[in-house]
Amino acid sequence: MPIEVNMKKCIIFLPLYLAGCSGNYAFNSNISKDSIKEYFKAADVTLYDKAHPAPKSYQTIKIVNGEDCQQSSNNKIATEADARTDARRNAADIGANGFIVEHCVNLATPTPECLTQVVCTGKAIKVKQ
Repeated sequence: MPIEVNMKKCIIFLPLYLAGCSGNYAFNSNISKDSIKEYFKAADVTLYDKAHPAPKSYQTIKIVNGEDCQQSSNNKIATEADARTDARRNAADIGANGFIVEHCVNLATPTPECLTQVVCTGKAIKVKQ
């Protein structure tokens, strides 16, 4: 008897369950396509440094800076990695596909705007591919 009851439940509820999964669903987000492009554009710029030198053939476009700033004690501490990423975004803005890190400085003295701050400077370059 218990097997028959379970089978009847399966026969009734299985089609309802499957029908609920076969809807026409759309994904909506509050993030615009432009925001996504802005966030990921640093990925189009290759990072070069002493450990990973730039190729011999490139054109220097401009010197660019990037910074990371910890604005309040609730924010994460400024890092060199985030400052380099900001510099890569700035390099992408001017059409570069590479960024050579010249140096990064950790500014030890807090300012009214930043509790901790890191600034990286380097060359925005165009590597021939």
